[in-house]
Order: sequence, then C-alpha cells, then structure tokens
Amino acid sequence: MPWNEAQRLAELDACQILDTPVETSFNELTELLSLVTGCSHVAISFIDNNRQWLKASIGLNVEECPRDISFCSHTILDRQVMVVPDARVDERFADNPMVTDGLRIRFYAGAPIVSANGYNIGTVCAFDTELKNFTPDQERAIAIIAGQVTRLLELRLRNLAIREKAEQLIDIERSTLQFALQQQEIERKAIGVELHENFAQVLAASLMYLSVAMEEKELAPPLLLKTRTALEDLLQEMRRLSRTYNPISLPAVTLEEVLRELIVQFAKKAPFDVELDWEESPAMLSDETAINLYRILAQYLVLLEKREINGPVHIRVQVDQDIQLVLLHSDQRPLDSDRQHQISLNAIITRIRLLHGQYEINISPSGTTSFMVTMPLSAKEMMR
Repeated sequence: MPWNEAQRLAELDACQILDTPVETSFNELTELLSLVTGCSHVAISFIDNNRQWLKASIGLNVEECPRDISFCSHTILDRQVMVVPDARVDERFADNPMVTDGLRIRFYAGAPIVSANGYNIGTVCAFDTELKNFTPDQERAIAIIAGQVTRLLELRLRNLAIREKAEQLIDIERSTLQFALQQQEIERKAIGVELHENFAQVLAASLMYLSVAMEEKELAPPLLLKTRTALEDLLQEMRRLSRTYNPISLPAVTLEEVLRELIVQFAKKAPFDVELDWEESPAMLSDETAINLYRILAQYLVLLEKREINGPVHIRVQVDQDIQLVLLHSDQRPLDSDRQHQISLNAIITRIRLLHGQYEINISPSGTTSFMVTMPLSAKEMMR
C-alpha cells in the first residue's frame, strides 16, 4: 500500500476518470502499447480503494479486477517501470491466481501513471502468457505512453472545466433573457394598471364635469376649468409613460435633459446621491444610440440600488468621436458577486455588445468602482 494512499485516492477522485465511457484517445494508446511491447494483453488502468479499473484494454474481456491480486498494485509503489520476466519464480506473484490459473500470466511490464500533482493513480501495463525479452527501449516506450496518459487526463479536466463554464454562461444568458422578459411583463402590467386606474378615473370625472356643465350653465366655467386641468394632467401622464418606452421622442428634448430628469426621479427613491457631468461636441447622436445609452444608465443605477451601495455615484458622459459613459461609486465587491446582480449586469453588457460597444470594470485599492462604456455615435458607425 502506498504511504500516501489517502492523498492518492483523493487525487484519483479529482481526475474524474473512474467508470467513464470508452474514449478513442485512450484506446489508441493501448494499440500503441500493444505494438511496442508485442504482448497479447495490454491495458490502461486506474487503481482505487479495492479494485483495478480498466479504462482501455486489448485482449481482456473484463472491466475490473480485485486490487489484492493485481500486478499493477505493486507498480504504483514506485516511479520506475516494473518488469516481471517470469511471474512463476517471483515470490510476489508465484501464488497469484492469475499466474497459477485463469490467464496464467508469465511476463508482465508496467509503468505508473503519475498525476500532475505527483501521485501514482494508475498504470499502463502489458503482460503475456509467454516469456518475453523486454529491452530498455521498450521500457522507455511504455514510460512515455504513461506520460501521455497523464497529459490526456489533464486535457480532459481542462475540457470538463471549459464545458462546465460554458454551461454556466449559457445558464446565465438564459436567466438574463428570462429576467428581461419578466421585467417587460412587469412594466406592461404596471402601465396597464395605471391606464386603468388613472386614465379611466380622469376621463370619467371629465365626462361628469361636462355633463353637469351642460345642465347647470352657471357652474360651467369652473367645471370646464377642472376638466381642462384634469385632461392636461392626463396628457402629462401619457407623456411620462411614453418616455418609459421611448425616452427621447421629441426633437426639442436633448439626451442630456432626459438623463438629468432620470437622475432627478431616481434620486427621490435612491439611498445615494447621483451627479452628472456632461461634455458634448457638435456631433449628433442617433435616436437609437441615445435611447440605448439612457437604458444602460437606468439599468446600472437600478443595479446599484439593489446592491445598497454607500456614497454618491458620479456619472460622466462625453460625446465626441464616440460616446464614453463613466460611472464612479464606492463598492469593493465585484459587480457579479451575487447571482441576481450577475444577471442584471449581464443584461447591461449584452446591450453594450449588441451596440458594438466595449466596457471595462475596475476596482481601485481604495474601493472605488469604475464602470466605463465606449460606444459608436450611431447605428451607421456600428455597422463598420
């Protein structure tokens, strides 16, 4: 038994190789092993607590054998290739049932499979029912094959990690889409409630005022004034709801004005102050770009509100050859430290990438987080 058996078994488990399906890369190495050794039986195997499990083999119709009768359980005790010229005269194996009966092994050669962390977790081995003359070149060859198995194991783990990461990213993308759809549904329901509750009430009251005014001529002036006021309020509310979907719809309203209005409205409920610095050249923003910049800023402020940050948020917008949006705030935690926050951030990043923009997130030693977005000026620029 190896002196570091507990650690060796833990390393074997971490390799995630036991009881895995057949893989061509391992089968090809057993073919090479057979050609190099000229033996009728070859295998790539791994040894756990009580068995020797065969990942790939030639000349054998079993998947495992008990560890206590395994030749390879002796091979993993050393780093060198173990060669048994005649098992019948080797005191370690003379009474082994695979020598006295069954396979009737005579010749054996095996090299340990050493993990990246230095543990002998398995072997490549070759054995035969006839005696063999094994040369130093053949010993070197099976040692090289054992090294190739180690590299295969490392490659498998990297591929598993990549696949797992890819699945996580797909899951996040799926969750982001679901989150976006849920948010849209919430907005639609909220607007539906407002339309029903506010608009219906105002219109009903206005109709009532007009009906009374028609019957009571002396009350007509004040009632008509009330109707006018109610309809003007209704018009303002419609404009507000319109900005929810299309915040920049009138040529007379600039992006800067809309962003400042967004900050004013946000500051009424947010637990932190928001400051905006605006630097603009004569360059013109397309409506689509302006709306998306508005969305990005609004989504990011909502994310910061969810994170319950302390201290002010400083926003700088610079419009020149391109658009630069920089947000500075105190927050030492990574923006994706929480799954829900990660989904929200991913929705923002997805919008930036769809606009052919770039982003950068940095956290200074003092705990100041900077989120910088760079985007083309217009949809035409995005297509370049």
